[in-house]
Amino acid sequence: MAQLEASATKYLSRLPQGDAERYIAGGIPVTKRAPRKKDAPKEAHHAGQEVALTASRPMTLGEMLLRPADGALPAPELITVPGTDKRTWLSWDGHHAHITGLDDYVLNHRRRMKPCTSFDKLTYDSGENQLFGNAAHDFVHFDPVIGEAIAELADAYPAEVAEYAAAFRGCITPELPDMLRLIDPMCFIADGRGKKAAHFRIRVGASDADTAFSISAALALKLQEHCDSTVEYALVWDQPHSQADYPGELTEWIHRL
Repeated sequence: MAQLEASATKYLSRLPQGDAERYIAGGIPVTKRAPRKKDAPKEAHHAGQEVALTASRPMTLGEMLLRPADGALPAPELITVPGTDKRTWLSWDGHHAHITGLDDYVLNHRRRMKPCTSFDKLTYDSGENQLFGNAAHDFVHFDPVIGEAIAELADAYPAEVAEYAAAFRGCITPELPDMLRLIDPMCFIADGRGKKAAHFRIRVGASDADTAFSISAALALKLQEHCDSTVEYALVWDQPHSQADYPGELTEWIHRL
């Protein structure tokens, strides 16, 4: 809660005088990402559609930064919507923001986006399902626990279980444990053999409905526990998934190092 209130405090303190109260009362329109159209194609790979489909090798960071504009992902469609009244859960005393509780915040301002089973979707067509793909299948399941939970419902929902359970059983391969380990940064942060960066800066949108706050917070705490590094962690108010920062703050942080 302290991180969330600090995020709101920074945001409200940056507004022109009098606008903090207007924002909380819902009097200021806000810009948000437009809802994804039902018939829209799947989103491109984060590195760009042509990179995902035609690159003979992974791009280096330098190549990604210098790639031509037509290789970048299109900017998300933004829309302006009326503000919402936040006075039942958010208040401002002129210096600090106060939130009545995390449940109130999630219910009123940051509703969960992903349905049950989240990253490993029943239809196995998420980006995470593709991440665990192999030479035979581009999209595969990777969480056998979901398969076990589905199998337990066989008596109540025989048709649904018959449709989904087999696909989850097939995800248990000899390669899966090693794939899970390789993609989990926690395994490498705790490994004393690895060389860690001297400085980490983590920013997460306070309106990120894709990933729980606990994920990034656990990452920051793990780095503080196992690394002799500086770890700067913060939530950025009203920012969505993967777009969390204030202009210029990243370069200012780099200059301070």
